[in-house]
Amino acid sequence: MTDVENLKSPLKNEVQSSNRRKGASSAKSVRKLEKRISELVEEKAEERERLLRRMADQDNLIKAKDREMSATIKMANRSLLISMLPFLDSMDSAIASHPNESGLVSLRDQFLKILKGFGLMPIEAGGKEYNPYEHEAVALTDKGEDGKVVDELQKGYKLNDEVIRTSKVTVSKR
Repeated sequence: MTDVENLKSPLKNEVQSSNRRKGASSAKSVRKLEKRISELVEEKAEERERLLRRMADQDNLIKAKDREMSATIKMANRSLLISMLPFLDSMDSAIASHPNESGLVSLRDQFLKILKGFGLMPIEAGGKEYNPYEHEAVALTDKGEDGKVVDELQKGYKLNDEVIRTSKVTVSKR
């Protein structure tokens, strides 16, 4: 080896060693950046999940408030409709006392039609099979078919398929 080559050799070794250090340092930097990128992607996914959960919670809260408001309205309607039942009873009594007064019948029918719009329905009782969920037996008779309602003393009503007042009836029992 010549003197020049002897001088170049240590320099060459130093350059190669420096490049190796830089390469290792670059690889280390790349690994750090890749790790940071994966952390950021994971954080983004977690934040997205939190946001979706919050949106779902808010949607559920809105639905719950809507159900609560609907139940409150139904309960208010229920109380109002129940308070109108004595008036319907009075109309029925007036019609029974004055069967030739067609004006009373048409008024009652018109009023009942309005109440039906709010979900109030009369319970059918006359001639039907006795049903303890819809009828209250206040008297028994030996006339008629066994287990059938013979006479309806007071009309019963349902509100949205829920019995709010049972029909007071006479039932045939043999």
